[in-house]
Amino acid sequence: MSTGGSATREDRILAAATRLFRARPYEDVSLDAIADEAGVARGLINHYFGTKRGVYLEVVREVTSVESFPVPDYVQGATPRARLLESLDAWLDLIERDREVWEMSLRAATSMGDGEIAAIIEEAREETARRLVAVLGLGPVGEIADETLATVRAWAGFGEAVVVQWLQYDRITREQAHDLIVDTIMPGVERLTADVARA
Repeated sequence: MSTGGSATREDRILAAATRLFRARPYEDVSLDAIADEAGVARGLINHYFGTKRGVYLEVVREVTSVESFPVPDYVQGATPRARLLESLDAWLDLIERDREVWEMSLRAATSMGDGEIAAIIEEAREETARRLVAVLGLGPVGEIADETLATVRAWAGFGEAVVVQWLQYDRITREQAHDLIVDTIMPGVERLTADVARA
């Protein structure tokens, strides 16, 4: 994103587009609607983002980074279990507070036939795995064995699938989603962190 005075208009456009894309499907949002919502001339959108697709790709980047798994501050003596529970609660709070952002990221994720969107979603999922590595104290992500990173990535994917059952399908409550994630992955977390500590 640009810096200086022009960043204000660019940010306004991006914020307006985010509001509209949260509320409506991609095909129902026009550049004119974004310009009206942002209070700018349509030509400015073309200048900063090129096309509606360009705006949308930037919105997807922002939205998928917002709901990244939080990494709690380091506290002496905190166990991996305690850190995971703190992070999980904060993540579920974040999703619950801004459900529209999560639902928009889900809509983007279903567009996986689109290579550019798929790359953005993939990077967001890798970032979640890196954050889980930090939460669990498994070491610098660049030094983590591929098998370990694959395991952590699978746990993150499971968490995402559980949230879909909670928010999109309304089959479980937030509390049930929390317990399902913890009960399913915690035994593996405890085995993995013990193995890393012994290595």
